[in-house]
Amino acid sequence: LDAALNHGTSVGGARPKALLNEAGDYWIAKFASSKDTWDMVGIEHGSMTLARMAGLDVAETQLASPLNKKVILVKRFDRVVSETSVYRRHMISAMTLLNLDEYEVRRGYSSYLDLADLLRKYARNFRDDGAELFGRMVFNILIGNTDDHARNHACFWDGEFLDLTPAYDVCPQPRAGLSADQAMEIGEWGRKSNLQNAISDCERFGLVVDEADEIMREMVKVVEGNWRQVFADAGVPDGHLDFLSTSTIASESVFYELE
Repeated sequence: LDAALNHGTSVGGARPKALLNEAGDYWIAKFASSKDTWDMVGIEHGSMTLARMAGLDVAETQLASPLNKKVILVKRFDRVVSETSVYRRHMISAMTLLNLDEYEVRRGYSSYLDLADLLRKYARNFRDDGAELFGRMVFNILIGNTDDHARNHACFWDGEFLDLTPAYDVCPQPRAGLSADQAMEIGEWGRKSNLQNAISDCERFGLVVDEADEIMREMVKVVEGNWRQVFADAGVPDGHLDFLSTSTIASESVFYELE
């Protein structure tokens, strides 16, 4: 980590990253950007921890402090390590599965609903993966993660079946305004970041309304009851927490009744 901080990084993306092999495990180290206004490293680790508390399948994360710089380590789930070998599991992004290009992804043409339809057709266990995808969508709405585009979802592919990978890059995008849009379509009101919108097409995820409502209620309970302490434990400063509480996490707009 010290070397990566001193000599640059080896992985592309919006934020500085490096690949690490530590005691036989493979990790992606994500560093703070010079452009960050907020403690995005701590916020991302807090979000991933909170998602796990909410029962979602997420990548393992840890915090580290090389050279007194906060870094989030994300364990790679596409590497399977045995005593004698390491092999890579084949992954396909939702962008590729939905046959989209970068322009279409940036313009918000991707859809949770279309991804759910693909899982219904090709998933090894659609009952579980459909509910998991719905839960991730609801969680993203609740924490204000509006960067949930099709590159931030992926599936394993074994030549016969799709399986959702663990969730990754789950992080609120701090904002001042109450209302927001997700990066992907979520329901009858398009990309509007709202729980009524999320449940409006829950059947596409293999859920009846009562099942979807139970998932949403549990997500709300976990997020509202734990997010501030979890983020504080990740070292996020009080001032950042106060800002996130005003309009980003559990924003009142996500509970509005839509017409």
